[in-house]
Amino acid sequence: MTTPTYATLGERVVRDNTPSPPPALPAPEWYKASADGATVQPPRRQIRKDEPIAGGYVDQREIQLLWTMPVGAITPTPQPGGMGSRPIDALSGVDSYRIYIGSLPIPVTGAVPVPVPPTTPSGTMTHPDLEALIGGYFVPSTAQPPGPPVWTPITPNTAYAIQLQAVGLDGTLGPKSAVLYVETPSDLPPYRYGQVAPLQAPTSLAFQQGTTVPNPASGAQGPFSLEFTAVQHASSYELYASRNPRPGMSGPIGLLEGDLLVGTASQPGSVDSQKPVQVTTAPITEPGFISLKVRAVMPVQLGGNAYSPFSAPLVTVLPSASAPATPQNLRLGGAVTATTVPVAWNAVGSTPAVREYRIYNAGVFRTSVPGNTTSAPVGGYTANSPYNLTVTAVNELGESIASTALDGTTAPAARA
Repeated sequence: MTTPTYATLGERVVRDNTPSPPPALPAPEWYKASADGATVQPPRRQIRKDEPIAGGYVDQREIQLLWTMPVGAITPTPQPGGMGSRPIDALSGVDSYRIYIGSLPIPVTGAVPVPVPPTTPSGTMTHPDLEALIGGYFVPSTAQPPGPPVWTPITPNTAYAIQLQAVGLDGTLGPKSAVLYVETPSDLPPYRYGQVAPLQAPTSLAFQQGTTVPNPASGAQGPFSLEFTAVQHASSYELYASRNPRPGMSGPIGLLEGDLLVGTASQPGSVDSQKPVQVTTAPITEPGFISLKVRAVMPVQLGGNAYSPFSAPLVTVLPSASAPATPQNLRLGGAVTATTVPVAWNAVGSTPAVREYRIYNAGVFRTSVPGNTTSAPVGGYTANSPYNLTVTAVNELGESIASTALDGTTAPAARA
C-alpha cells in the first residue's frame, strides 16, 4: 500500500508514487466432503468428512475439478435473514493454473495405492476459471534422447494425485494446493464390482431405409433421418454434425472443434440389434461435406453424465448447384433375378473427381458405390415387383441431376 506523506503550511508536498505490489496469490482450495461417504466398490477407500474431493463428477475417462481461491471471508451478517460467512475468491490476479498429476493403477485386490504428484507440471490451463474437465495430461518422455512430453489419457481403475498452482498476471507462482486423491471407476464387468459396465459406442449409424437424403440444390432441404444400434445401460443418445471431417478420428470420447448437437434420442424400452434407434436431426441446409456421429449418455451417481466413445462417423455430402454432369446410359448390368437388379452406367468426368454414385428407386435412396465404380447390384426386391432406378454422381461440390430412369419388373419366383 502507498504510504501518504503529510506537509505543513508552506512546505512542498512530496508524494510517493511507487506502485503497490500485487497481492500474493493464495493456494487453490478443493471442495471438501460434508460427511463420511460409504465405500461403493471394493477395494475403494472410504471418503471421510472434510477430505478434499473433486467437486464435480468422476467417471472412467474424465475428471471434473472444482476449486476456490479464497483471499478472505465476508463476515456473517446478523440473524434472522442474514448470511453466513463465505469466502472471497481472488480472480483478477490469476492468469492461468498449473496442474500436477501423478497416477498408479488400482489392483483387483488389496489396498488402493497412493500416487505422488510430480514436481514438473503435467499441463497448464490458460484460463482463470475455478473449474476444469480433465481428459488427460502430459508426462515426461522416457525416450533417449528425451522427446516431447507424452499425452496420457485418464484411464479407468486408476488412482490419481492432483495439485493446482495459480500463475499470476506477472508470471509469479502462488503456493500449491493440497493433494487431491481421486479414483476413477473400474472398467470391469458388473458382476465383479457391482456396477454397470462402461458405455460402449453405438454402432451401424446409417440413413434410415426408404428416406431421401436432403438436397439443398433441388430445394429438398431438411433434416437427416438416421438410425443406429442401441447399447446397454444408456439413458439417451446425442447426435453431432461437423463440417470438418477428420480422417482417422473415428471414435474420440470428447467433442472436437466445430461439432454441433443436431439431435437426441431416448433409450428404447429394450435393446435389440434388429430394431435400431431412429432419430431425425435438425434441418441442415448448407451444401458441402458433413460428418455425423452419435454417442451414448448415462447419468452418474455423483452428478453429471458419462459418455461413450463416438460411433464411426457417417460422412456424406449435401449437394450444391455446382455438381457433376448427369450419368448417362443407365442400363442392366446382368440378368435380373427375383430379388436383385444389376445396373451399369457410363463414368462421369468431373473436377473435383466423382466421390460416389448414388442409386435411387422411385426417388428413394437405395445404395451407393465409390466413384471409381460404374456398376452395382440393387437388392431388396421381391418377385414380380416393379423397379424404377436412377443414378446420380456426387463430388465435393454436390450431387448431379438424376439420370434417365431404368424401368422394369423383377423375375418371377423360382418354381419349387
